[in-house]
Amino acid sequence: MGCTYLRLSIGTDLHGEHHGGVTPALSNRVTCVREKKQPFITLPSSCDVVAVLDALHRSLGSGPPETLR
Repeated sequence: MGCTYLRLSIGTDLHGEHHGGVTPALSNRVTCVREKKQPFITLPSSCDVVAVLDALHRSLGSGPPETLR
């Protein structure tokens, strides 16, 4: 079984401009790599978010609460 993220939209286009969290996060990541700084969204915190979203999607499909993997 593989991931099919993004399963939901975390951004939207409004009047021809993209609004959401992905673009600023990627922009911050690129800036931090270039300037050798710590990004505001770290890899461990990103993995935690993906684990929560995965459990949420599994729970929505099965009914009962799911454990984090």
